[in-house]
Amino acid sequence: MKIADFITWFEKWADPAWQESWDNCGWQIEPGVLQENARVLVCLTPTLAVMQEAIAPKMLVSLSI
Repeated sequence: MKIADFITWFEKWADPAWQESWDNCGWQIEPGVLQENARVLVCLTPTLAVMQEAIAPKMLVSLSI
């Protein structure tokens, strides 16, 4: 699945219109990667250790929920 397809799928599941005014939601996408295969790391809290884990295999999407 491409990153662009993942974002589309995810936003169908969790519609951005549902966010509250105080929510800090959104995507931070590196230019030029939307057509690359998605490698996703899901975490509850994006700690330094989690980010280091994501960087090691070059995760392209780190999803904090």
